[in-house]
Amino acid sequence: MSYNSTYLKYNALASDLKIEIKRVNSSGVYETQWKNIEKLVANQVIVHDSIPTMSYKLPNESYSYGVLQVPDCTLKLLSVNGEFSSQDNSNSIFNGFIRHKTQVLISHGYKNPITDTIDYIEVYRGFINEKSKNTKVSNNNTYQDLFIEDALTFLLKEYTFADFTVTSRVLNDLIYELLNRSEFTNFLSVNSNNITAGYNIQYIDDAEIEGQTQWLTILQDLSIGHSYLYQKNGVVYYKPINQSSAGGASPFRFNSDKIIRFDNYSDGIKEVFEKLYWRDTALSFISPTNIYNRSKTFDIESITDSTDRLNVLAATGTRTSKVRSKYKIKVVLYVNLFILDKLSVIAGDYITDDSLVWGQGNWDEQDWAPIVGASFSDSNFVWTIKEIVHNFSSGTTELTVEEL
Repeated sequence: MSYNSTYLKYNALASDLKIEIKRVNSSGVYETQWKNIEKLVANQVIVHDSIPTMSYKLPNESYSYGVLQVPDCTLKLLSVNGEFSSQDNSNSIFNGFIRHKTQVLISHGYKNPITDTIDYIEVYRGFINEKSKNTKVSNNNTYQDLFIEDALTFLLKEYTFADFTVTSRVLNDLIYELLNRSEFTNFLSVNSNNITAGYNIQYIDDAEIEGQTQWLTILQDLSIGHSYLYQKNGVVYYKPINQSSAGGASPFRFNSDKIIRFDNYSDGIKEVFEKLYWRDTALSFISPTNIYNRSKTFDIESITDSTDRLNVLAATGTRTSKVRSKYKIKVVLYVNLFILDKLSVIAGDYITDDSLVWGQGNWDEQDWAPIVGASFSDSNFVWTIKEIVHNFSSGTTELTVEEL
């Protein structure tokens, strides 16, 4: 039975969080296999307390999209004897290796009570950043914090425009040419079929890009208004922000027994921009239905062609000129969703705020408060996910969803 099937079928769910690593030696060579971090130490660190929360989100502004905002993840690990200290400590699992840029893979799973097996879903992939001030030991030398950065974000910040020669000037081709090199493909899978911009800019003026500019910043700027870049399960994607309810995978539906609360409903008017302009030019996009009279000005230095500028404004304005309501929904912890996945919410009962959602004292039990009635969303109405917050401490996932 899969992660999905176990989650949907059972109420009493035993949860497990698995952290694996691939260490790197001084020659830059990584271990060939992922190793469970708990099995590398004699006293077995308890990992479900190591990561309180984890979240993914797009920018709040409806016009501003780029590289997916994957926040940094800090592992807090019991390290009384220096088990997770730097490589200089003979007791450390990193002794003989280099702690900086160690690969980290975090997965979440639910135990099937019938087969007594756990199906895991990858929820985070990144690198230890040894240079960050957040990688530190506690004052009493009991805990070691390891600061982890998302794999794609980390790599794009590692390199500047001057580090690589990229000849392509068309956006899709430029991204593939940039990422299809060993500096990225040693860690992530890159396929041109997964790179499809919302608007494929036809001429990128590299004369306007300074050599010390990080590639992360360059791609964020080029993606504003139409696309976003991310990695999922070690695969790189570049996708349009504009989506429709038709086509693609079927929307995921939560059973009513997994829904805890709906809140923070917004009509979306504050995110509507019906008039878009390009700074210091006469170029603009004006919505045919200009109701709210709100505007935004764009200025992306590496886009100098007038046709490209107009098309970026139009691609952005098509989205920002429409009112899209949104709200938050809290459910029992579920990690097999991603940003811009489609969601269909079945109207029905949900659990009260004061209920104990996750039995922290006993991980194979759940305690529920009395159910109260609530009718919120049409079961055939499709939403898209804009933000995800997994709270491993409380056993909940909070989603911000927006009308397609």
